[in-house]
Amino acid sequence: SSSSSSSSSSSPPEHLSLEHMRTFSKALANAMQHAASHSIEGRTSQSNGSLMRASPIGVWGWRLTDLEIEWLAHLDSSLSHPDKVVSQCVTCYSLAIAHLIRCPGDGQGAYHRAAAHAGERQWGLVCEWLEISKDPRKFVPFHPMSGWLKIAFIYGFRCTLYGKSYFESISAVLSGGGDSDTNGAIVGGLVGALHGASDIPKRSLSAVLNCDTSAGRPRPDFLHPKNLSSSLPRFLSTSPSSLSSCVGPPSSNTSLLANHTFPSSSPFSPEDFKRDDDKDDGIFYNSPRFVHHISAPARASLELYFRERFTGGEKILDLCSSWVSHLPFGMGLSVIGIGMNKEELQANPILSGYLVWDMNEKASLPSLSEIQTTAIPLPTPPSTPLPSPPPPPSLFDHITLHVSIDYLTNPIKIVTEARQLLKKGGKIFITISNRMFPSKAVHIWRRMNEEERVKFVGDVLHLGGYEKVEGMVAMRE
Repeated sequence: SSSSSSSSSSSPPEHLSLEHMRTFSKALANAMQHAASHSIEGRTSQSNGSLMRASPIGVWGWRLTDLEIEWLAHLDSSLSHPDKVVSQCVTCYSLAIAHLIRCPGDGQGAYHRAAAHAGERQWGLVCEWLEISKDPRKFVPFHPMSGWLKIAFIYGFRCTLYGKSYFESISAVLSGGGDSDTNGAIVGGLVGALHGASDIPKRSLSAVLNCDTSAGRPRPDFLHPKNLSSSLPRFLSTSPSSLSSCVGPPSSNTSLLANHTFPSSSPFSPEDFKRDDDKDDGIFYNSPRFVHHISAPARASLELYFRERFTGGEKILDLCSSWVSHLPFGMGLSVIGIGMNKEELQANPILSGYLVWDMNEKASLPSLSEIQTTAIPLPTPPSTPLPSPPPPPSLFDHITLHVSIDYLTNPIKIVTEARQLLKKGGKIFITISNRMFPSKAVHIWRRMNEEERVKFVGDVLHLGGYEKVEGMVAMRE
């Protein structure tokens, strides 16, 4: 069976205009590009910056499910710290704050919600840190690794369990030295949610609300702390009960191909698969492109789409892969990427391994044995359980091909060979977009409208031997 969805852009969240969304999407893309272009060491950094800014996830998401908060935490932490442990810590931290917004003063409940989620996810290192936070006799030094998020993470949950007041908790952390300002902000987010604004000393509130922000880097007036009293209630009032109210669902109950008549033989001519630039694709893709080819809402919906359809632990083959795969973290997926650019594949945080392969030049896919013996494993920190290491040779549970079928000069042959790599009952998910590199897109693609493109993909899959072909429009601006 197979699934086809068209992903171009999205209706914006109800509280944001399209112009805002376009602006935010560009900023997010730039930040993700910066993060993904880091070295392996940068991608595995466990510094505390993303944890310091995580409290709004819990505040805004206090009505969301644990999995929805985990997904938001991953999106935010990946902007600067793609390491999985960072995403896991941000998730647990945000879950605790969300619990405290829902159940004021319940520090024990906040801890147990975070610990239960980490345990269910089998986040070994994070579970270990949460266990340490329960024992006040276990001292965690503030030096020499002063910026390690482990420090503030443990002390934040310890103060949530045992801190008598906001002032006492903050004072204890600041007196430890090290990265005191960041540690204080992280611990302050948790204990502030626990004790409430009324427990913050008036002199501290006055200092923050009346601080001079004119020195140094200019800041827009709406970011001034004096606006907190009016902006926070508004922030809370926009909290959704489900992410589906903010991100358009990437599927519909009605298939665009329900009444489509599939061809019994190929209706396409060789001219259909010519391109304006028929030169070697290796030249075009020689330099890495750390850019997003679909909008931020489209990417978000795709991750949500797969999170709802995967059970966890699947083995995935990602064709035409790059530095992003639009697959959900935290599900134990083992993902092999096949793509054109080595640097992009190495920067993809969800890949377990990769293989550089030109599907147009070779006019085929690598065999299963070639994939298993040639794919280069990507290094991960010893403490990081995700992504899973490449398993022994076996067929794939599912195959993905994102926004690239329009560049394939022999797509029927490619999807036919892909079917041989799937387990019985496995699916191939092909996503398409109205964005493209025009010079590299095949001529037939450029002649078609969006509905015709969905039918084209359906025809290609049908001719490739797939059953139960469905076509859905995931998102539309």
